Amino acid sequence: MTTFHKDPLNIEQQVDTLLGRGLVIDDRAFAKSYLSNISYFRLSAYTRPFYIPESDPHQFRPGTTFDDVLTLYTCYRFKVYPPPIQAFVREYREGNVTAPVSA
Repeated sequence: MTTFHKDPLNIEQQVDTLLGRGLVIDDRAFAKSYLSNISYFRLSAYTRPFYIPESDPHQFRPGTTFDDVLTLYTCYRFKVYPPPIQAFVREYREGNVTAPVSA
């Protein structure tokens, strides 16, 4: 059985963690609403393409927004891939991502 050594974060702490890692959050209430419905840990899988490689702790590429992450999550979750997202996914899979996605 896996033992976890981190205490759970409340929604405020989750938002603060994302902000501390450089994610741009224009509407804190909006981010809190989505985090409380999706969950931080489910959404965190969709933040990985936006990290600066090998940063520890994970830091977001400059200019990455909560909306960028949420757009990627929504596209994967609902299998809706507009052309810019299709291009991003293709580039990410090929290891060619060098900048965050802008809406």
